[in-house]
Amino acid sequence: LKDCIGNLRDAEDQRLNNVFRQLISGITNQGYQDPQTIVDRLRQSQRNWLVYRDDYCWFRFSTAEGGTIGGLLQLDCECTLTRDKADHLKDDLEAK
Repeated sequence: LKDCIGNLRDAEDQRLNNVFRQLISGITNQGYQDPQTIVDRLRQSQRNWLVYRDDYCWFRFSTAEGGTIGGLLQLDCECTLTRDKADHLKDDLEAK
């Protein structure tokens, strides 16, 4: 079960990276007055989000107090939050 959820998380992480790259490319090629600042801020927000995701999912793990379910809770949390973030960035990409 852990491998299965881990594979799902990895697939969502790859999807997130692909959508993120597409969004960066779209911003760069869109003709904005200052695309580098927009890209820099987007990258920083993504770094901040990754810290949030990892910390929040660690919290989910820690509430299991070392039980075997803890690792599953953490992976499921990472998978869910990553999927949701990829969906949000895809919405931003399509709105451009």
